[in-house]
Parts: sequence; structure tokens; C-alpha cells
Amino acid sequence: MNKIIRQIGTKFSHIPPLVSTHFLNDQMKLHDFDERFQVIDASWDLPSAARNTYLEHMEKRIPGSRFFCIDECCDKQTSLPHMLPSTSKFQQYMTHLGVSNNHHVIIYDNSPKFGLFSAPRVWWMLRVFGHEAVSVLDGGLPKWISDRFATESGEYNTSTAEENPKFIAKYRPELVRDITFIKENMKSDNGSQIVDARPKGRYQGLDPEPRPDISSGHMPKSLNMPFMDCLKNNREMKSKDELLSTFESNGVDISKDLVASCGSGVSACIVALSAFVCNGKEVPVYDGSWVEWATKEPESIIKS
Repeated sequence: MNKIIRQIGTKFSHIPPLVSTHFLNDQMKLHDFDERFQVIDASWDLPSAARNTYLEHMEKRIPGSRFFCIDECCDKQTSLPHMLPSTSKFQQYMTHLGVSNNHHVIIYDNSPKFGLFSAPRVWWMLRVFGHEAVSVLDGGLPKWISDRFATESGEYNTSTAEENPKFIAKYRPELVRDITFIKENMKSDNGSQIVDARPKGRYQGLDPEPRPDISSGHMPKSLNMPFMDCLKNNREMKSKDELLSTFESNGVDISKDLVASCGSGVSACIVALSAFVCNGKEVPVYDGSWVEWATKEPESIIKS
């Protein structure tokens, strides 16, 4: 069993960016758990999966958790999928979920294929907006269920958003990269390493993209580190030593600057989380990722 973390004054003792199901279950036994933690279900999947992750959440979830919709808490003024929302919109959304700045947020997802897939996106979003007290549940809901911990279903029994303490966000631009940065970075021989988290077939241009109007292939000078390489048995994240070996085997020098990219900015956050687990390194994410690059720079696409 993991040691139960206790509060000292208003501060938490160190909680790692990746926590186990046993850790969370132990914390939930404490009388002040609701004051100190908020659990978020960040389940998301590609449109082609035809899932309704909100309904899945209402049918089975970790007790007390709330649902974060990646496709709702985003910039609605762009055609690109789930780009970061404004600071004010993020504040309103987190306040509505009942998350305060005093909460340590634990995020999970419920991927039938991966126990850890979309949760790192919301981990990264919270850090982008200045909330560093956040962890990802290793193995997600599938691991929680396999460990036979309690679940709940049905409508929430909770306060209205007006009664929730306001969440205050502080945007950190250093954790976000845009297409202008990527284009300028390509001109440098000593720029950041662009690490593409898509599967190898899509990176090489051999397999189609899940979005039919987007060509596969990759950006010039980018490196491929498929997000699945960060997981063991497609369920839980590899150990620190295994992750370091994974970065090295994919030609990524983790001691140098990285920018994570993928199809639409979701699985890139698994690479960002992996680097953070290894050495606390903050890795920015190219939010537009391949959807933006392939749409706006089609002449630069490499297939090999």
C-alpha cells in the first residue's frame, strides 16, 4: 500500500505527476479528501471511435469524479480541433467542475485500448494555466476496475457552480508552441527537437490519418517517438529508467529542449508527461500539431 499523504498547513507534501490506483484509493479513505483533492475523468477518443465518453462516465466512474470534455473546453473560434481555450474560459470551466486552486487534481481516462491516453492532455492544460498540483492516474479507470476499487454511476449530487470557489488561472506561454515557432525552429541547426508522438506508419506516410481530409507524413527535422512506446502493455506508463531508454532509442536527447507534437495535441502530452516523470523537465506542446501543419504547410510534408 502507498503511504497516505497528509497535509501540512495549507501545503501538500510531494505528490508525483503519476500516481497509482492504490495511492488514490488510500487518499479517498481520509475524512478531508474532498477538501484536498478533485478527481477528473478526461476520457476522449478520436471521432472515428464513435464513443460517447460522457455517457460512459455517467454509467461508471471513480466515486466523486467529474467529467472534463476536451472538445468543449477549447477555442471554438478556430477550425482546428480542441485548441486551448482562453484563460477566462478555462477558469469558468474548472470552477464549474468544482476545482479550486487548493485542490490537488488527479486525472484519469477510460480508454478501452490504453489505460493512459487523453488524461495527460488535461494534466498539461492545468499546468499551462498555472495549476501545478496535478497528477495522472496510472492505468486509468481500467486499472482501477481491475484492482476492484469502488465505482459509482448516475447523476451527480453536488453543489451548483455558483457555490463553488472560483478557480484562478495564470497562463504560462512557455508551455505552448505555435506554427510560427515551429517554422522558425526549423531554420536553426540547434533548435528544439520536435518529437512527434503519432504511430510510426502515420509519421512515415504509410498509414492514413484518422481524419480523412489530412495527409499523413511528417514535418522536416521532426523525430518520431510513438506515444505507445511510453507505455507497458498499452496500459501503464513505463518506469523512469525504461522511459529514459525509450527517449534514447528514438533518437531524442532529453537533456536538450523538446517540443511535443502529434495529430491534434492529445497524445503529444504523453511525451510531455514522460519527460516530466524522468527529470521534471517542462516540455511545451505544439497545440495545432499535425492537423494544422498538414493543412497549412502541405508542400513541406515528408513521407519516408
